[in-house]
Amino acid sequence: MKSKPTYQELEQENKILRQKLEISKQDKKKSKENEDKFNAVANASPDGIGISDLEGIIEFAAPQTIAMWGYTKEEFSGKLIYDVIHDNSHVRATNMINELLKGNNLGAIEYDMVRKDGSIFICEVNCSLLYDENNKPEKVLYIQRDITNRKKAEPKIHNQNQEYEAINEELRLTNIELQTSQSQNINSQLTATINALPDIVFETDSKGRIYNYYASNAELLYTKPEEFLNKKIDDILPKKAATICNNAIEEAIEKGKYSGAVYSLKLPHGIFWFELSIALKTDNNIPEKRVIMLVRDITDRKKAEQALKESEEKLKKAQQIAKIGHWELDIINNKLIWSDEIFRIFDLKPQEFDATYEAFLENIHPDDRNKVNEAYTNSLKNKLSYEIEHRLLLKSGETKYVIEKCNTEYNKKGEPISSIGTILDITERKKVEQALKESNKTKDKFFSIISHDLKSPFNSMLGFSKMLDEKFEKYDTEKKKKFINIINQGLQDTYKLLENLLTWSRSQRGSIDFKPEKLNLHLLAKETSGLLHQSTENKSIKLKNKIADNIYVDADKDMLSTIIRNLISNAIKFTQKGGDISINAKNKQQFIEISVKDNGIGISKEIQSKLFDIGENTSTQGTENETGTGLGLILCKEFVEKHGGKIWIKSEEEKGSEFVFIIPIFSN
Repeated sequence: MKSKPTYQELEQENKILRQKLEISKQDKKKSKENEDKFNAVANASPDGIGISDLEGIIEFAAPQTIAMWGYTKEEFSGKLIYDVIHDNSHVRATNMINELLKGNNLGAIEYDMVRKDGSIFICEVNCSLLYDENNKPEKVLYIQRDITNRKKAEPKIHNQNQEYEAINEELRLTNIELQTSQSQNINSQLTATINALPDIVFETDSKGRIYNYYASNAELLYTKPEEFLNKKIDDILPKKAATICNNAIEEAIEKGKYSGAVYSLKLPHGIFWFELSIALKTDNNIPEKRVIMLVRDITDRKKAEQALKESEEKLKKAQQIAKIGHWELDIINNKLIWSDEIFRIFDLKPQEFDATYEAFLENIHPDDRNKVNEAYTNSLKNKLSYEIEHRLLLKSGETKYVIEKCNTEYNKKGEPISSIGTILDITERKKVEQALKESNKTKDKFFSIISHDLKSPFNSMLGFSKMLDEKFEKYDTEKKKKFINIINQGLQDTYKLLENLLTWSRSQRGSIDFKPEKLNLHLLAKETSGLLHQSTENKSIKLKNKIADNIYVDADKDMLSTIIRNLISNAIKFTQKGGDISINAKNKQQFIEISVKDNGIGISKEIQSKLFDIGENTSTQGTENETGTGLGLILCKEFVEKHGGKIWIKSEEEKGSEFVFIIPIFSN
C-alpha cells in the first residue's frame, strides 16, 4: 500500500504545477503577441497573403488578397487555388505544393491569375509550409504580388527592370515550441509570412524608436542592427528620409494604417529607393502604441520608371523633330489622349482642348471635315486602317497640312473599343512642293519667252529686212519707210522684252540689290514717261503726269522706274489712237497710292484674275496688234511687294483700265 505523500512532497509538486501554469501563461501571451504580429503584417503588406490546405482549398485570405481578385470575403472563402489561377498555370501550382512537401525552396514563381470578371493579371508568388503541433506539414502560406504593370513596362525599358531577388531566408524568428496547437499554428504562420516577404520589417513606437526588425536581405539595412536597435529613426537615417518615415508613422497611428511614402538612401553599393507600408500593432500588454513598418526595396521599379521616363522623353524629342504626334481615342468613354507634339501641331494648350472626337473635328479645316469624318467612320464599319491627307485651321487663322493614320482595336464581339493613330505635319513639305510648282511655272514661262515670244518678232523683222534687201530698188520711198518703221518697232519691242527678261531673271536669282531712298515721285514719273515718248507719239496718245511735285516716296529708283514704265507700256498697248493715259498719286497714311489709268479697250474679269500669275498665259494683242508676254506685270508685282506694298487692277471692257499700287511714303 502506497504511503501518503509528505508535506514536503506536496509542496514540491505544487511548485512544479505553478511553474507549468506560469509557463502556460507565458506561452499564451507569446501566442497572442505572435497573432497580433501576424495580423499587423497581413494588414500592412501591400501584397496578398493567403493560406490553403494541402489540397488547395483556401482557408484564409487577407483583405488585399480578396481585393486583388475582385471577390467579396464570403465569395472567396472555400475556393480552390485552381479557381483563381489560369488554366495554363494549374500544373505549375500542383508541382509547387509537391516540391514544398519534398523540402525544396522554390523562391518566387509567376502565375497567370483570373479575376472574378474574367480579366487576366500576373502574380509573383512566394510560398511556405505551415506545420501542426507534431511538426507535420498541414497548410501552405502564399504571398502574392501583382506584377502586371511591371511586366507590361519591361519591353518599353529594354528589360532594365529586373525581377525582385529570390527570397533570402538568412533570418528566421526562433520561437519556443508552443504547447497548444493554436500557438503552434500562429507562430508557424508568422514565421512563414516574415520569411516569404522580400522586405525589411521594423517594429517601432510612435516616436520612431526601433524595437525589433526582420530583414530578408541584410545588405539593404542602412547600418548594422546593433547600431539601430532601441534607437530612434532620427538618430539613424539622414534627415530627409527620417522625416518621411516619422510622418508616415504618425499617420499610421492616427488612421490605423498608411502606405505609399517613398524615400532614397545611399548605401555602399549604390542609391536605393524604398516604399513604406505601416499598420498599427494592437498589444494590450504594451502601454505605448507601436507599429509594424514594412520597408520595400523599389529600386528596380524606380529604375524602370526612370528608364521609361527617359524613353518617353526621347520619343517626345523624336516626334518633335519629325513633327509627328500620336493619339488614342477611348471609343467607349469618348476620351481622346494627345501627345505633346499634337498639341504643338494644332497650336493648342491642353486646357484649351475638350479631349473628345467632336473637339478634334472642330479643328479640322471646314472644307475637309466631312472627308476626315467619313474616313474614320468607314474604317470602323469596314474594320480597316486608313491614311488621309487633310488640312487644319488653327485659331490664329493659319492653315496646316497633315497626314493622319489610324488603326482601331475591337473586342471579341467585334465592337470598336479604341483607336490609335498618328498625325504628321507636312506643312513645310507642302510649301516646298508649292515653291517647286512655282519654280516649274517660272521655268516654263522662261522657255515660252525664249522659244516663242523672242522668236516671233525676230522672224517678222528678218522677213521684212530680207524683202528690203532683195527688192530694195523695186520699192518706192513710202513702202521702204513703212518696212523700216515695222522693223524699228519690232526692235524696240524686242529690246523692251529683253530688258524685262534680264531684269526678271536677276530678280529670280536674288541678285538685284534693294536700295530704298528718298525720291520725288513727280520727277521720276516724268523721267520714265519721257522714255516712252516715241510710243505715245506713234499712237497719238496723250500721257499726262498728274502727280503733285511735292510727293516723296521711300523706294528703290530702278525698281520703281521699272514698275511705272511697264504699266505705261501696258496702257499704251491697249489704248486706241488718240486715247488718254494719266499717272496719278495720293496719300494713304503711311503709303502713297499710285495709279496708271487709260481709256482703252479694258480687260475681261477672267483675264484680270490671272494677270499677276507667272503660270498663266495672259498675253493678248494690243489695239495695233502689239504682242507681249505678260512678264512686265509679273515684274511689277514682285517689285511692289519688295517695297512692302501691293498691286491690283480696276477695269471694264471697252471702258479702260486702271492699275493701282502702293509703296511707302518717305517720312523724316
